[in-house]
Amino acid sequence: MNFKPIKTCSKELENKIIIYFLKSKPYEFCEQSSRNLAILKIKEYIDFLFSNCQVFVCEENDKISLFAALTVKEDTAIIDFCFGDEIKMKTYFAEFRKLFKQEHPEILGFYSELTRKHKLKSYLKYIKRHLKGSEINIDNNGKITVYWR
Repeated sequence: MNFKPIKTCSKELENKIIIYFLKSKPYEFCEQSSRNLAILKIKEYIDFLFSNCQVFVCEENDKISLFAALTVKEDTAIIDFCFGDEIKMKTYFAEFRKLFKQEHPEILGFYSELTRKHKLKSYLKYIKRHLKGSEINIDNNGKITVYWR
């Protein structure tokens, strides 16, 4: 595994993200009635991530296996968006968190807010089953947060 920060989005990575967004629909803007409009919104979000976040990829055998965009606030790393190889995601994501904490000892944990509506229950099951060490919190207003320490 080779984790590295990146500043720009290659066409290959952009295509992987677009395909993931169209299939998984993690945000409401992915559910546009027009596929072209959905792709436009996805590209805008990719631009947002690269403008406002620290972005990392994990490469294995010259293939992108994990993509993570995060921001750091005080002692917490906020995962703005993360996706990866479905089978190895749990290993890559755990290793990424471990390495990030080693490089940033002030980080006590990771946090992500879920806004997904599409297949939310199956996604939460996936997190519980595969992303060990996660704590899922659903407040009275339905806001879902996931923590990793």
